[in-house]
Amino acid sequence: MKKIISILSFAGLSLFAGCETIVTLDNGVDARLDAVMKEYIATLASEENGWMASVETSEGYYRYYMSFTDDNMVTMYTDNTYYPKLNGVPKTSTYNVRALQRPVIAFDTYNYIHIPNDPNDGISGGSDNMGLETDFEFEVDSLGQDGVFYLTGRVNRVHATFRPATAEEFTKVKEGALLEVLDHAAASTGPEYYHLMIGSLEVDTHFSPRGVTILYKNEAGTPVLISANTITELNYDVMLAEPVEIAGKKLTGFVWDESTKTFDAVVDEEKTDLILSPETAVSVLDMLGAGEYSTLVSIKAMYEGQEGNALAAAYLSDDANLVRGLEVSEYEGLMQAVVSFTTKKEPNDRMLMKIVFGGGYQAVFTFYLTWDATDSTKFTVGQMTLENDPYGNADFLQRNGLIQFPSYFRGKTFQLKWSKMAFGSYLMGQIEQVGGTGIYYGALL
Repeated sequence: MKKIISILSFAGLSLFAGCETIVTLDNGVDARLDAVMKEYIATLASEENGWMASVETSEGYYRYYMSFTDDNMVTMYTDNTYYPKLNGVPKTSTYNVRALQRPVIAFDTYNYIHIPNDPNDGISGGSDNMGLETDFEFEVDSLGQDGVFYLTGRVNRVHATFRPATAEEFTKVKEGALLEVLDHAAASTGPEYYHLMIGSLEVDTHFSPRGVTILYKNEAGTPVLISANTITELNYDVMLAEPVEIAGKKLTGFVWDESTKTFDAVVDEEKTDLILSPETAVSVLDMLGAGEYSTLVSIKAMYEGQEGNALAAAYLSDDANLVRGLEVSEYEGLMQAVVSFTTKKEPNDRMLMKIVFGGGYQAVFTFYLTWDATDSTKFTVGQMTLENDPYGNADFLQRNGLIQFPSYFRGKTFQLKWSKMAFGSYLMGQIEQVGGTGIYYGALL
C-alpha cells in the first residue's frame, strides 16, 4: 500500500510556520480491501494441484482437498469416516471471498465441509444439535510467506489452514488416500504397546485416527495423560496440531519410515525411536490417578470370538438375556453394560464400582472394592447391592437371569490394564481376573 507524504520545503515552512504535515493515501479502504480479496481469489484459483485443508472440529482435525476456480466454484474431497462411500469422490459447489471485519472465505452452498456443521446429529455425528462445533466460514488471519492461509472460523473460532497441495497428493486424494491414511498409524502399531524415551521419562503412545494419547509419570511420579489432536499427511506422517512439552522438550509428531515400516518420534526436531513393549505398557494404567477416564464401555462386538474368556461367556450368554432388548441408543447393539469407577471415597476408604444396564431396564449394581495396598491397579470385589433401581426392575432382572453377569465379579480379584484388544479408534482398557480367565474389555471414556 503506497503512502504519499506531502512535505513542505524548508522555505515554505519558514513562510507557513505551524502548518501540519499532510498524509494522503492513493486508494480508499474499500478499494484496498477489494484488491486483497481479488488477490486471495487469484491465489486460491492459481494452484493447479489445489489445496490441502485442515479444519478443527470437536473430534480433531478433518482434512479436505479443495480445488478453486476464479469464478467462485470449489471441488472438494473429504476424510469423513462417517461416510466412507464418499472417499475419493469429488463434490463441487460455490464459495466466495467477502469483506466483513476482515476478508472471509465462505463456502456458501452445501459441500463436504458442511456435513460436520450440520445440526442434525444423525448427519454430523455430533450431539446436542451442535454438529462437531466447527465452521464453514473462515476469517483470513494471514497468507504466510510459506503460501499457507491461516484461518479462524467465524462462529466457533476453530483453527484451520489451507496449504498448496503437490501433484502427488492430488493423485493420492483421487485414489482415496484421505481416508486410508487415517487408520494407518493405529493399524501399523496395532494393539501393541509402544513408547519412546524423552529424557529419562518413558512415554506411552496410543494412536487413533485424529489424535494420539500420551501417558507417562513425571519426575514426581504423578501420572500425566495428554490427548493431542493430530494431522496425518498423505505420506503417513502423523504431526501434532500443537507441540506437546514433556520434561522441557517438544514432541511435534511421528514420521513414517517406509523402508523399515516403523514410526520415529520427533523430539526437539530430532528423530527418536518408537519402542515396542511386547508384554505390557510402560506406564501403569491408573485411570483414577490420571484423572482422565472413569468408564469402560463395552459392546457385543468386542467379545465375538472370545472363546475361553469366562467373562465374555457370562456377558454374551443367552441365559443371561443380555443381548435382547437392552440397547440404550439408536446404534445397534451399543452398550449392553457399563462398568464405571467412581473417585468418591467411602468412609471405609473403599472405592465403588458400578455396573449399569441401560435402556428401559436400567439398574445400578454397586460393588465395594478393596484395593491392593502394594499395587494400585489391583482390587478385590466384595459386597454387591442393587443400589439404584429407578424403574423398579429388580424383580425383572432377577427373573430373567440378568443378575448372572454382575454376579460373576463377586469375590474375585481383578487388575486394571491397557488392553491389546483393538476396536476402531478407541483407547481400550480391560479388567483382567487375577488367576482366572475372565477379561472385561472396554473403550476408555
